Amino acid sequence: MTRHFALLLLLFVPVAKRCLIAESSHHDCVSPLTWITTSDGGYCGNTASESPQVPAGVERPTGGESQSPEKPTAAPHRQFTPAIPIAPLYPNGPLDLTADVRLDKRLASAAIQTVTRMGSGLASDSETSKLRDIGNDVFHRLIEAGFGQRYPWRLILIDCAARNAFSTPYGQVYVCRGLLSDIGDNPGLWAAVLSHEVAHSGLRHAVREYMFQQRMRRALGYSGARRFARGHDANGRAGIWPGYSAASADAVKRLRSNLEIQADEAGMLIMARAGYHPDYSYAFHHVLDWELRRQSPPPALVSDQQPIERTYAGALAEFKKYWPDAAQSPGGLPPTVVFFGDIDTAKDRLGRLKTVSVPVVCCNSAKPIELEASFQQAVGSAQNAGGASRKVSMTKKASCSGRADARQTKFRIPAELSAVGVDGELSGVVLAYTKKGRFLGASKEFEVRFPK
Repeated sequence: MTRHFALLLLLFVPVAKRCLIAESSHHDCVSPLTWITTSDGGYCGNTASESPQVPAGVERPTGGESQSPEKPTAAPHRQFTPAIPIAPLYPNGPLDLTADVRLDKRLASAAIQTVTRMGSGLASDSETSKLRDIGNDVFHRLIEAGFGQRYPWRLILIDCAARNAFSTPYGQVYVCRGLLSDIGDNPGLWAAVLSHEVAHSGLRHAVREYMFQQRMRRALGYSGARRFARGHDANGRAGIWPGYSAASADAVKRLRSNLEIQADEAGMLIMARAGYHPDYSYAFHHVLDWELRRQSPPPALVSDQQPIERTYAGALAEFKKYWPDAAQSPGGLPPTVVFFGDIDTAKDRLGRLKTVSVPVVCCNSAKPIELEASFQQAVGSAQNAGGASRKVSMTKKASCSGRADARQTKFRIPAELSAVGVDGELSGVVLAYTKKGRFLGASKEFEVRFPK
């Protein structure tokens, strides 16, 4: 979905959270879909909104010390029957970590202390309540298909405008109200958002990073003590020390990147096993990407990591194994998804106008889709020097032929936007919609130049 993590430092205990969007004005938010270390308790959120407000008085996690299975706090309310029984993909969580979850509880308690200080703000109107029921149903199906450890899993909708979702250790997942308009009452889109969060918490990524950083701190302290003993300087941090510190920071970044990839892969597999077609991951990211690009100014960090293609094949095989009849799965039939290739431009036979060729792959629909190409004169261009920027849009239909077959759709740029004999530049973008007007995705923005 995004999809980002933040690691907050509270005293000596880091707090793990995930954000779909990183706040461009926050100096510690450094890359999409990665863990982010903040030293000031900052909360990574959408640039167009304030930091998400997490409800005060959230219950502290409770439960046993081991990772033995526990029935989820709320069972799915609608019954679906897979072709074969579904066992948790990770019945005991990651095998290379101890089964003792006391550290998970400790990190979760620190997280609650931090988010509680941010204020109150549960999303609690009638429409949100309806969506919460849908989200909870998806949430617990994902848990049952993914993890067996004894966590007090809980989904919380919070009243913030950001298009964000995040998780804390020990099974707590939060979704901001601002994201609800993108996922609505579609269970598949909910699965695309929540599966990544569930994977981060269930795979205990906060614990893994905490332990890694503790080892790095000990190594740094040992290196500083050795340099002090050798008399290099008074604080042991001259010479090689800054370079060593930078190397440790790079190591943490690499770990975070690897954890993100692992959550992407595990999340897609879990949602497929639970009965949500992996194409919903693409459908969600296509919509989110366009919504973020439309913001003014756009966020510095937009989710640019699409679902991993090599994982898709395995996830699709899992989905077909457990849910051979997609119509009878919890997520239903796969969504219509659109992929754009590299857009090409060419002059017409007279050398005056230009044609834009748009390669499009459309899947999961027997009906054609609508493509809308918009062209706009760049402000300050020679063609537009005397007035405001002009914009022209045109539409064409395109067929859905399958994932591997890209069809070319051509748009001719109107003559009024391509005057002869003057320099000029157009910016363009192509949007895809269903016949009923539901947005499917957008191409990359491109430029068309008209030389003298």
